[in-house]
Amino acid sequence: MDDISKRSLSISRTFDASIEMVWQLLTTPEYIKEWWGPNGFTNTIEVMDVTIGGRWEFLMHGPDGTDFENAYIYREIIPLKRITIDHIKEPKFSITINLSNEGEKTRIEWINIFETIPSLQEAIRAFNVDQGLVQNIERFKHYSNNFKIMKQTNFAVDKNKLSVTREFDAAPSLVWRAWTEAELLDQWWAPKPWQSKTKHMDFKEGGSRLYAMVGPEGEEHWGYADYNGIVVDKQFSGTDSFCDQDGVINASLPAATFKVEFDAIADRTMVTMVTTYASENEVKQIIEMGMKEGLSMAFENLDTVLANM
Repeated sequence: MDDISKRSLSISRTFDASIEMVWQLLTTPEYIKEWWGPNGFTNTIEVMDVTIGGRWEFLMHGPDGTDFENAYIYREIIPLKRITIDHIKEPKFSITINLSNEGEKTRIEWINIFETIPSLQEAIRAFNVDQGLVQNIERFKHYSNNFKIMKQTNFAVDKNKLSVTREFDAAPSLVWRAWTEAELLDQWWAPKPWQSKTKHMDFKEGGSRLYAMVGPEGEEHWGYADYNGIVVDKQFSGTDSFCDQDGVINASLPAATFKVEFDAIADRTMVTMVTTYASENEVKQIIEMGMKEGLSMAFENLDTVLANM
């Protein structure tokens, strides 16, 4: 009976990153090229079609200048759970990467299975694949830590203005849709376990949105946005207020004007949101109400929505 363990290499690690982020780093060409392979190696990706039967072809550049051609076929893809790829050049082997949640962290179980015991032994002798696997997952750890910092939502206060910037792994046209289509907006606008519920939304100049933030006990906090300027895929602006379920403005809570801009960065999008309040005290009040924490969590939701669009 074939003992697969004798012709395989495996390693497991837990990373301080969401499973959605780990999935992005595994399936996005501009990210995976930065960490794939042993220490000192870089990659030029020629094709990366992350579909069952799709090809992933790339050149791996060694620290001594030697190039290594690589070609894989995607055999199994279960989003946010598992990827299996087959290396179709010599030496032939498969890689299965399993993902699982550990609280807010993600555990990776990585298994390389070779065709035969001798082929594994030769790969260890010729290419040090056992050491390479350890180095590869350590490179992933380093890159994911840096990526997490990059993905943080940045807040800046200047007197009565609050500026928020965040980069997203999608083209501006997709990010724009997620901000301007009610059915998509409701999927991410509220921080978990709260939910966003749009009563009506007419996204046009002179239009408006009436929506509620619905808590786990059914409690509702209503908001009203007017849209007064729209440049498709580029920016929109308007006013934002607290209100009741009929859209009657609550003048006792801070109201603001806002402008949201979408800037392309390669295949990604930088979103900048500048909100202007009547006074510095109102900015302080809105922050004390949990605006920073809530928006940061909502943007994590948006990462997931964009990954599934």
